[in-house]
Amino acid sequence: MTDPLVIFTVMSPTELKDEIIDRLMHFEHISGFNLLPINGYSKAHCSFNMEEQVQGYRKLLQFEIAINRQYVDELKALLSPISQRDPLRYWLVEVSEDGHITN
Repeated sequence: MTDPLVIFTVMSPTELKDEIIDRLMHFEHISGFNLLPINGYSKAHCSFNMEEQVQGYRKLLQFEIAINRQYVDELKALLSPISQRDPLRYWLVEVSEDGHITN
């Protein structure tokens, strides 16, 4: 039985975009990823700048990465040097099914 496929979702400050993309593009255990701009809301505003505190949210990027569960620790280690400067929030969701829809 193979390890389950999971979606590793990580939120990042926008200024880390290029560094994260470079690392993901060279990571051999994924075939690609999705990148979405999001507005992150939090009750803890200590890391928000003044503009973000007034707006009530912080502009972030959300990376969605489909990966076999066995490689998640390796992926976290790959992103760890980046998170030393800015902590990266993430979560894992197991995929119950995946495939391609064709005609």
